[in-house]
Amino acid sequence: MFKSWRSDKKQIKVVFQLQFQATQVPRLKKSAVTIALVPENVGKPTMRLEKVAVQDGSCLWENPVYETMKLIREPKTGKLSAKIYHFVVSNGSSKAGFLGEASIDFADFAAETEPVTVFLPLKFANSGAILHLHCHLVVKIHGDPQVTIQKIEGAADQRYHGESEGLTISRDGSLQSQDNNYSVHENDQISQQ
Repeated sequence: MFKSWRSDKKQIKVVFQLQFQATQVPRLKKSAVTIALVPENVGKPTMRLEKVAVQDGSCLWENPVYETMKLIREPKTGKLSAKIYHFVVSNGSSKAGFLGEASIDFADFAAETEPVTVFLPLKFANSGAILHLHCHLVVKIHGDPQVTIQKIEGAADQRYHGESEGLTISRDGSLQSQDNNYSVHENDQISQQ
């Protein structure tokens, strides 16, 4: 008689470490560029990286950024729904400073355990610039965090604080959550606190 409001779709919470570099950047009036991360389902920038100087046609953002997102696994097909992000590269000024845009579907990288580097030619401005994205899956939480947590190797020396998730990867390589009272240690064992 009544339909359940609860969806049968399985949610997977992931944290990606992203490192950016742009090459073949043309000469600009302003010698610094920035990147805006725009999730397709939001439609406006959720994060802007700091401006970085262009040197010899390339620029590197030295500080990685961490992006938390929820991926949805379709129950019938078992495939992840698309999670498309657009990366808008510009010098921060008007349309004249627009270098281009590149897009990527993070659902394609949810199964990767090793860091992946993707070369994305910038579209819509004919600048010829290429965005290099170094993508590393740091944390993957399936459904109920107390059931399955997977800490990806290589994340031990990084620190991440989610906005409302309360996730922390500490210097010793353990993943901790303040709200769910669980911890994942270096040997990937889950312990209740």
